[in-house]
Amino acid sequence: MASSASEKHYKKMLRREYNLRIVQLRGWELGLITDQTEEMCIASLNQSPHNLDCVKHQTDYLCLYAVNRDGMALDLVEVQTEEICLAAVRQNGEALYFVNDKTEEMCLEAIKTSKLAYEAIKYPTPEMTSLHKMLWEV
Repeated sequence: MASSASEKHYKKMLRREYNLRIVQLRGWELGLITDQTEEMCIASLNQSPHNLDCVKHQTDYLCLYAVNRDGMALDLVEVQTEEICLAAVRQNGEALYFVNDKTEEMCLEAIKTSKLAYEAIKYPTPEMTSLHKMLWEV
């Protein structure tokens, strides 16, 4: 009976190793794997941060990993935190369009990296307007 348990464990390890290799080749296939590991998710996100939509259990770490590579992946984040949103707009100011609860800090950071981010701000403060004009208007 002990050999049966160790055999199951060995098969599970082999399957995980096989799945990791598959994801390293074709990151989008992560969505087909039921027992995802963080290592598999990272391998998939390395191929494309937009593979975040294939991650079954999004953690703050995995979401940050994705938005630090492409801020526009924020659109795929299930639970936005201030930290994740700030990282996204610092990487790509246009990610501000996907932020659910914009803060002044996020807006200012977004303006610094994208001319178009200003348009995503419903009620810009004078400081935001001034920064936008200083950086982007000739």
